[in-house]
Amino acid sequence: MPEFKDLPDDFSCPYRDGCPYLEGLSTGWVFYQYQHTEPTECHYEHQLEEINQQWRQEQRRCQELQAENQQLRAQLQALHRRQFKGRRTSAQSSTNCPSLRRKKRGAPVGHPPWQRRRPEHIDQVVEVPAPRSCPDCHSKNLKPLPEIHEHLQEDIVLQPRTVVTCFRHGLAYCPQCDKDVWLAGPGEMPGAYIGPAAKATATYLRYQLNVPNRKISRFFRDFFGLSFVPASAYGFERQAVRRGLPFLGICVGFQLLYEGSEEDPGVAGLGVLPGTVRCLPPGVKHPQMQWNVLTPLPRADLPAGAPGGLLEGVAQPAWVYFVHSYAPEQTAQTTATCDYGGTVTAAAELGPVWGTQFHPEKSGTVGLGILANFVRAVVETGARGTSPGRPA
Repeated sequence: MPEFKDLPDDFSCPYRDGCPYLEGLSTGWVFYQYQHTEPTECHYEHQLEEINQQWRQEQRRCQELQAENQQLRAQLQALHRRQFKGRRTSAQSSTNCPSLRRKKRGAPVGHPPWQRRRPEHIDQVVEVPAPRSCPDCHSKNLKPLPEIHEHLQEDIVLQPRTVVTCFRHGLAYCPQCDKDVWLAGPGEMPGAYIGPAAKATATYLRYQLNVPNRKISRFFRDFFGLSFVPASAYGFERQAVRRGLPFLGICVGFQLLYEGSEEDPGVAGLGVLPGTVRCLPPGVKHPQMQWNVLTPLPRADLPAGAPGGLLEGVAQPAWVYFVHSYAPEQTAQTTATCDYGGTVTAAAELGPVWGTQFHPEKSGTVGLGILANFVRAVVETGARGTSPGRPA
């Protein structure tokens, strides 16, 4: 077939309507279809390139996530090995080294096994007849034996009652003291309405087992029918306040200074401060466990504008830390409040008696300043022999 440049101008292809190189298709129809499908083909190629690019990005992201997952898995395994150190030794080392072999249960070789101490006395003996049927297979073909099997079991005996002792004192008049005097009886604690056994038990539960004060009161009330304020069980009586000694109550210790609490209406408080401890306002989270700012109030026993002893020298605004669900109602003795769904009493003062609903020991420099004021009051009381704010 001649080349295109060698053809005459009036040349007409004899295979125009049926070209053998196009499987008998018309060349004009093929060229028409090519002109109309070229833009669409370019569009599809562009979409295919975008899809390939997205696929490559997702593949790289998947590889990054796999590497991150392997790194986190390695960190988790390292943390697990630090917390749970297992004895992983090879089989060869464990068999060759006697010290690495797994020890058998029981007492070491040459030492007698541990046995429970046999009780020194037996309070009661319970005779249990021989079984008539086997408790394991329920067989009734049993033969009685002359031997006796003994089983010792130790238990405690609870006596849920209180013992009330009335001490009747003989009085004598002392001319030198100009008053009636009397002697303390055996086991008597003068001025204490809670006996030594209850005081010792409450102190052990609080300071040895770390039982909260409210649960100690509930324990005595439920088991022995004895209701009391936990502070009275520890010896924090009203005599310390009556003597004019500085006193600082923190959190629950602050609430105990009031006449009562909605948390346990049946138990009376020390009554040093007037008022009742009430639940925090509704609509806020209980307990308040956060930092909050104090709003100082003037003391009722000081001139207007004079700073109180508790917050004296403390920079404002003073942020302190609270952990509580109850707080005393606001009275004339309230010297600081905070805003938590309403006005909440944060501190109160009455002469040498100070109290804070917040925790000074957890309140940073502000709490250190408050504790320093209390220590200064204690030092001044010891130097003058009287309480701050009271005449000598």
